[in-house]
Amino acid sequence: MYYFSLFFKFIFFIIILIFALINLDHVNIKLWHNLIIKDVPVIVVICISFFSGILYHWLFTFPILLKLKNQIFKLQKELKNISKNQ
Repeated sequence: MYYFSLFFKFIFFIIILIFALINLDHVNIKLWHNLIIKDVPVIVVICISFFSGILYHWLFTFPILLKLKNQIFKLQKELKNISKNQ
């Protein structure tokens, strides 16, 4: 299953790479009324969007991950105490 997942990730990466290489146009980014960034390559916009999504996901899942790891540690400690008492 791991190789199956890895294969699809690789295919997805290749598709995105081909899409980025085909679209070598430049775009204008209008953030606010006065702030306009001109002539930005599409690949840069795609990469910034992708990595900002990863950062957003990491920021909101990291506390949950820490909480779950702490809970696992407590349960393992409790299991060791129970097995010692038997």
